[in-house]
Amino acid sequence: MEHFREFHTRRFLICVILLGVLLVAFLAPWPTRIDMEMTCSEVTQNGDVVTDGTVTIQGWQMNYLFKHDQIMIDAIKFPGNSAPMKTLSGTPLTLSEEIDPHAAFGILWDGASDRSVYISLEENWANCLIRLDGERFFACSLDNASEIAEILEVHKWILH
Repeated sequence: MEHFREFHTRRFLICVILLGVLLVAFLAPWPTRIDMEMTCSEVTQNGDVVTDGTVTIQGWQMNYLFKHDQIMIDAIKFPGNSAPMKTLSGTPLTLSEEIDPHAAFGILWDGASDRSVYISLEENWANCLIRLDGERFFACSLDNASEIAEILEVHKWILH
């Protein structure tokens, strides 16, 4: 009888451990590193170039199985901005896949104040259009693969 009880106790413990592992696997994110430099132009809503340069983005994309992915930005530096901005812990950018191309939105901190940001991005960040504070627009491309007019056309929803 003791052997029978010990067998069921071990089986119960194994089931509890497996259930815990499955819960962690389904609820915890798997991170993907973001570390890129993109050619970037600050543009007006009409597509006129204000300034050219690069944008650097460093951070993590937190991929979830059952909820929207999130982006934690350690540093993002735009042309014409002296200080990099970042997301504060607990306030990641939410990545929505319900919009095509994908969209991320949230708040960045520049060391002095909050800055609202919307990012419309192609798969794997091939190109993106970033709207900062509702009034500045940055058309960005990896490896200079996309023309500004093409980026504006693909991501035109963010201009309005």
